[in-house]
Amino acid sequence: MRRRASRGVSDVIATILLLGLTVTLFASIFFFVNTFPVPPPQPENQFTAGLTYGGSGALTIETVSITHLAGPSIPNNDQVYITSAAHPSRNPPPFLVSAGLSGSGAWNLGQVWTKNISTYALTAPDNLTVSVVSASQLIFRISLPGSNPNTPPDFIAVGTTPAAPAVGVAIVVYAQIADSNLKSNSVYVNYSELPGSGGASKHVMTFSGATGLWTFTIPSGTTNAAGTYYLFINASDNNGLKNSVAFAVTLTAPNAPITVSLTATPATIVAGSAVTLTAQVVNLGSGAGLATVSFTANAAAVGSSSQSIAAGGVASFTQAWTPSVVGVYQLFAVASIAGGSSASAALNVTVFPAILLLAHNVASGTNQPDNSSGWLASELTADGIPYSAQFVSCKTALTSGLFSSYKVAIVDFGSAFGSCPKSASTTDQSAITGASTTSFWVVGSIAFGAAACNANFNSAFFSLLGAKYTAGQTCMTLPNATGTATYAASLASGVRADGVPASIVINKTIAGTSNEVPYDYFKIGATNTAYLTVGGNPVGTWASGAVKGAALASEPALLAAALPTSNNWGTGAAGAAVTYNIVDWLSGLTNATSNGRALADYGVAETLVVGVNHAQLTNVYAAIRANGPIGGPVTVTLYVNGTPALFGGAPVETQATVTGGGGVVFVSLTWQAPSSGRYTLSIVITAAGNDYDIANDQLGMSILNQATNFA
Repeated sequence: MRRRASRGVSDVIATILLLGLTVTLFASIFFFVNTFPVPPPQPENQFTAGLTYGGSGALTIETVSITHLAGPSIPNNDQVYITSAAHPSRNPPPFLVSAGLSGSGAWNLGQVWTKNISTYALTAPDNLTVSVVSASQLIFRISLPGSNPNTPPDFIAVGTTPAAPAVGVAIVVYAQIADSNLKSNSVYVNYSELPGSGGASKHVMTFSGATGLWTFTIPSGTTNAAGTYYLFINASDNNGLKNSVAFAVTLTAPNAPITVSLTATPATIVAGSAVTLTAQVVNLGSGAGLATVSFTANAAAVGSSSQSIAAGGVASFTQAWTPSVVGVYQLFAVASIAGGSSASAALNVTVFPAILLLAHNVASGTNQPDNSSGWLASELTADGIPYSAQFVSCKTALTSGLFSSYKVAIVDFGSAFGSCPKSASTTDQSAITGASTTSFWVVGSIAFGAAACNANFNSAFFSLLGAKYTAGQTCMTLPNATGTATYAASLASGVRADGVPASIVINKTIAGTSNEVPYDYFKIGATNTAYLTVGGNPVGTWASGAVKGAALASEPALLAAALPTSNNWGTGAAGAAVTYNIVDWLSGLTNATSNGRALADYGVAETLVVGVNHAQLTNVYAAIRANGPIGGPVTVTLYVNGTPALFGGAPVETQATVTGGGGVVFVSLTWQAPSSGRYTLSIVITAAGNDYDIANDQLGMSILNQATNFA
């Protein structure tokens, strides 16, 4: 019975004791764990830094300390930079990490870097910028304020848009800067390291209140090679504190890694003469490549060549071309590079025939008052027409061999003023009609189409030039008289009226003398209105296939438009227009619907000086003509003795817009000679766009090969 009772008591007590022991043990452990101290919060930054002050008034910055809080170890050969905002001339040199760790092998977690800088005499108020640089990367930077600190400009964000721009595109550089005292116009970007910048220096950035950003746009076409390069931005505030930042931009290869441009030399081209076509190719890719350029003219192959171009390099490809047919050509240069893409450039050019200006009285280089050849030469130049000049004395007969090398010949028989004959001799007429493959324009004191004058010319000469006898006509001269003139084109034959004013006059005083006469002209019936026209067509026009003939019984330079001052224009803008139209027609360039020119070309058609007293204002007039189908804006400048003229300290110039297809604009410039004496004056034009022939962009105002004399 004692054994049974003992067994029942032991089981219950054991279970209770075990449960109590378990609860007691868990409670002890829980109490023990909760008595552990709470760890400090983990730092968000890898470093923290501070300053220690001392010296008189505790204003001297004695030590800088930086605590390594998180992250990997920093090698002891990395550097710590300390720069002063208030005393930049006392900046300490960069310190090695080992210099502030008492010889430790590396800067490890929890270690404090400490450096005494009291010897550099940096005193408050000041701001020290502390930077830790590892492997040329900035891993920590902080501004540590002293008493009453002045904060230098702080770059919050910098970059470019697009972030990785392609070569050649525009790049917007931006910066966000924190400084409440930032100086206006003090933020600059320097992009001189970019390839293609040409060593560009600092450029001021612009602030936008809407975005809070400072920006500057690097123009498109600046960069020319791919790679990674550095941009620099600096800023300063009104306290004299400065800061700067450098950051990298990566230029990527463009979608089209090459560009090509095309030029032709000479600009004015004559059939049968050699022309050099030049294609300039730029390799914008990141690697060298073999480039090939193929040239065509009106879709016909001209030639091709190849050469290697380095990355970012430029190469010129040349090709000889000799056009044999007169007309307008579209030239193409198609360039391709191995492993890259292709590009093309186009150029329209006009090919003229060989043209002769033959002076049969006074040599064209001597601008005497009665020298119509000199005026013709000036008009041909203004019209952008290439020509060769010859002189044959009026005492010497012409021969057909003079014209054998030319498709067009302009024969000037000179003025009625002087001792030369007013008409072509029988020998001269035979020489002209015998040159059966040359188109002629006969200019000068020749009477056509009237009964009284028929005896002067043989029938072949009459027929060649289209002169016709009409009953009732008489031929007469008008010495020392001014008359009116009309000009009517014959569109059916292709002779146009481009640029000829509706009302023109005969200006006898272009050389300051009343002896300049208008030669012979037609009088139909009782009126004097048919000076240039017979039956509605230009005087003397005839065509048989490619050979054409024209006669004009006057020098075109005498055809003038009236100025606002009631003076007549000097060499006649109307004359330049008539010259343009007749020569283009003789050349086979024009027809009833096309003026036959390929590109924009501007020329000075005439000039005139009104007022040659140095004590008074001088008005200089000029007529600017558009020779091609395209017009546009031009700048007209007065030059005196070879340099731009000044009046009131400003250049004497004006802007004007010329319409294409023979449009003419008249401009006026005001100048005053500083003293009496001779001055060489000229008008120079500069086109805002393309200008095919720059040889006709300048015209002097000397008539007698002498400078203008100002009393």
